[in-house]
Amino acid sequence: MRRATRIALSSIKYQKGQVRFAHSTVDEDEIGRFARITPQWWDTNGPMKELHSMNPVRIGWIRNLIERELGAGAKAASPLAGIRILDIGCGAGIASEPLARLGAEVVGVDANSAAIDVANNRLQTGPSSDLKNNLSFICGAAEDLTEGEKFDVVVALEIVEHVSNVDAFVKTLSQLTRPGGLVCMSTINKTLLSYSLGIVFAERIANMVPPGTHDWNKFISPEDLTRSLRNHNVVVAEVRGMHPKPVLTPCPTYEWGISSDLSLNYILGGIRLPDEPEPELPITTKPRAKRKQK
Repeated sequence: MRRATRIALSSIKYQKGQVRFAHSTVDEDEIGRFARITPQWWDTNGPMKELHSMNPVRIGWIRNLIERELGAGAKAASPLAGIRILDIGCGAGIASEPLARLGAEVVGVDANSAAIDVANNRLQTGPSSDLKNNLSFICGAAEDLTEGEKFDVVVALEIVEHVSNVDAFVKTLSQLTRPGGLVCMSTINKTLLSYSLGIVFAERIANMVPPGTHDWNKFISPEDLTRSLRNHNVVVAEVRGMHPKPVLTPCPTYEWGISSDLSLNYILGGIRLPDEPEPELPITTKPRAKRKQK
């Protein structure tokens, strides 16, 4: 049976019918940009085509990491059974659904209310209605959840390049992960190749993604992301590149694969270390001298 997720919503403010996020890393311009294409979220040939294309590679890599580091995989039909996963920036559930189909108990959270509506509609009466017992969605910012449950695995896929403050976002991921649990992230490296292919070609020439989807200045290198994670008690266990590979039959296309080349897209997983205990302060107060009785 699915456990309820306890969340604190004190940082959400409502104004003119829209959700406003205070004290969070949500970039509201980014939310508005993605809200406009939300009706096409599950169109595999639409604006989210690239996410659908790379999704099997992302999910397979995350599954292998969880099985290796957390000892999952005992049940062939549900290899992630018993694992609690938080999918931050879940959108309409492109990663949440396949993770739930692997047996994990998944909670998806996104600040885009329109995307959450699409995800919930699929869950209630759509193609994912069979996942009601182990999949749920919440509209909100990741920071809204930090006072509640700590998860076995926290995933943030193709989201860190859209937040307003990377280090604060990474801190939140760490806070939401139990000690010994995993943080999994995928994003785009900040290189000349990623600018040439990810911005110039994909957005301006080939129209593979809508223009303005990415800001190269918000891309982050694996070295910088690894450093930020370590500063917040997460040690990276593995980092791998993700690259499109040409497929010639039955018709020319491409598919994503894992590689050692980190120059474009990459995916990493880190282990959440136990919190360090607060150092004991030395006792500086001298004991009171006993009063002499008269």
